[in-house]
Amino acid sequence: MTRSATGSWHWRRFALSVVLGLAGWQAQAQQFDVSPFATGEIIYDDNLFRVESAPGANQVTDVIGVASVGLTGEFSPGLQAMNLTGLWRRFEYKTSDELNHDEYQLDGRWEWKAGRRFEGLLRAQAERSQDPFEFRDGQEQSFTVDRLYELTGTYHLNSLFRTELSTSYTSRAGSDPDDAAFDLDEQQVDLAGFYRRDPIGELGLGLTILDGEFPHRSEQANPGLATSYRQYSGEVRMRWSPSAISTLNGAIGVTRREQTPVAGRDFSAATGRLDYNRSISGRTRVGVQASRRIWSTEQVDANFATDSGIRTQIEWQWSVKTRFRLEVERRAVRYQSDVLIAGQQARKDDISRGRLTAFWQPLERLGVQLSGSRERRDSNQAGESYEVWVSRLTLRLGF
Repeated sequence: MTRSATGSWHWRRFALSVVLGLAGWQAQAQQFDVSPFATGEIIYDDNLFRVESAPGANQVTDVIGVASVGLTGEFSPGLQAMNLTGLWRRFEYKTSDELNHDEYQLDGRWEWKAGRRFEGLLRAQAERSQDPFEFRDGQEQSFTVDRLYELTGTYHLNSLFRTELSTSYTSRAGSDPDDAAFDLDEQQVDLAGFYRRDPIGELGLGLTILDGEFPHRSEQANPGLATSYRQYSGEVRMRWSPSAISTLNGAIGVTRREQTPVAGRDFSAATGRLDYNRSISGRTRVGVQASRRIWSTEQVDANFATDSGIRTQIEWQWSVKTRFRLEVERRAVRYQSDVLIAGQQARKDDISRGRLTAFWQPLERLGVQLSGSRERRDSNQAGESYEVWVSRLTLRLGF
């Protein structure tokens, strides 16, 4: 082979390497996507501190401006899918400017797969937010940092059966020293098995064990309040499509809560959730959700609360760019507490809420929302009832 032919061959090899390298780089670039976004919001609140409507009550009306910026990064190498989202929010109050503050949210998750049978989720989340005033007696501002770490694994025995095992750790830490007794650490383990029959749905059994601890409580300083608890929940879980236009999802079971050192207040009851959705036309969809759960209260002197509720919604697609949603909700919250004055009843709250929202998508990366909501809480405790009207105008811009 002549020198010129050899040189030509080397140049062709070099050109081919460059082309293959650029193709590989482009394929990697297509696997990685970064999406910044920004949101502007104006909120009108006619009862900012959620005080009871009574003569002489300090019921404050305010307008709040909220500016948010965020970034979402997605990376999908092969069968894996990774997502990281960060959000920063700034709140500015027109009248109560002492409440101006910042909040943030961080969420990272890895949806992993190994072969054809194993898959799961690894997730970490952190959020800093202002404590809602509906659970506070005063107008002092405080914040809570919530953290979540979760690992889930699923094994598909075959096309019909699968098992799921998940474990998670959550923590709640407040900034107000007076509310340190409500800081909470929880560890949860969930084991479930499912039988799947597409397109009809699936049926399964699940067992959840939840261990909770209030790290800043003591029997001496907080008599009548639990310092730790263990909660067991056994459920029948299902996803069923009775027809092509309707779905029914949910879980029904029994929950038992064992508390330390107030074992005399252990609790067992039926719990669960049901979610039924149906398309009644090409443009209209309705939904009904019913639930009963047990949760650890925040900033209320009670060991736990049972929360039973029902919510209905109807959504109408007026056009390709415009839709409306109407939601109505009713909840009954019952608090269990040994911290009671003689003759005082345990706290009971009945909450009613209605909201109408209009969604408009004039451009692919621009969305507009306008909503108005009315909420009312009736409580058997003096000073805990309130009514509030909240309106929101939100603009979201993606890049």
